[in-house]
Amino acid sequence: MGVLRTSLEVPTSRRRSRVCRKRRFTFCTPTHQQPSGRASRTPAGRIASRRVPPSRAPLPLNENPVGVHVTSELKLFGDLLFQLWVSHEKPWAYSNGEATEIYRQIGDLYRSFERREELEAFIPSHSQPISNFASTKRFLYLNPCEGQPTFVPVLSLKCDFDRPQPEIRLRVGLFLRDQGEIRAIGLRFESPEGEDEGIHHYYHAQYITYFYDGAPLKGAPPWLPITQPAMALEADGPVGLLLSLLVSLYGVDHVGRLAVALTGDLRTYVQEFTPDHWLVNAGAGQLKYRTWKSSDRFRARTQVRHVGGAITSIDADTYRADDGRARHVD
Repeated sequence: MGVLRTSLEVPTSRRRSRVCRKRRFTFCTPTHQQPSGRASRTPAGRIASRRVPPSRAPLPLNENPVGVHVTSELKLFGDLLFQLWVSHEKPWAYSNGEATEIYRQIGDLYRSFERREELEAFIPSHSQPISNFASTKRFLYLNPCEGQPTFVPVLSLKCDFDRPQPEIRLRVGLFLRDQGEIRAIGLRFESPEGEDEGIHHYYHAQYITYFYDGAPLKGAPPWLPITQPAMALEADGPVGLLLSLLVSLYGVDHVGRLAVALTGDLRTYVQEFTPDHWLVNAGAGQLKYRTWKSSDRFRARTQVRHVGGAITSIDADTYRADDGRARHVD
């Protein structure tokens, strides 16, 4: 059984070889050296360095289980899963009446984790890098999506961090009612399959008609194409993959609010999915921009479009505080 999480402590020193969308930091397996600091985001979007408490440093390699190719993402991934359990409504207590009825009709088919200790036993960790919800025949119910129509997301996980490239398979069934009957559509969010495993060697999402053998999606159309398309995702690791799923269901603003309950590296990951806001004082007056581009790229583009213009970072409230005519999305 995993360690009971009473707070969201996070490891440090995320190192990877490629440049992320907003920040530059690199990833690798933890080494014997303890990191001396980490990058954190300042209000202006810059990188600042600060001292990291030793208690938040990743385990030295000789303290990890033999053969486990862990990275700092392993604990971050587990912490985020646990935060979903803490912050989302339990299906037997949904406040939405339609969601309650959906759960009444599917709850016996897809049994929810009922206690956090049950879930913790299947949250991946350094001591348990491999997990599969199918082995317990339990599912993690998420908050209902209250659009038209209301649907209930039900999540199953299979993961293996005991690999140089962690294998992550997040399968989510979206259950709704149509004329009183349960209908569903499902998606799987997955890590790269490997160059020798097929053509999906990138983070992707595909349709599904079952969670796993013996657990078909009730009401899913059998004609769904489950091999192609494999829709490319802008994830760059297990945490980014799980956040991609959450953004797809609830939008960026919801995930931004989730960040309030998170600390350290997890909050930094969430910020990768949220835009920056800028004020440009140009010859034509003041212009406001909302962008997902990196600071350097936005500044370079803006200097070409507004030569000599002054560029200042602003918050989202300042960006929205006008009649809208000065706002732009880049």
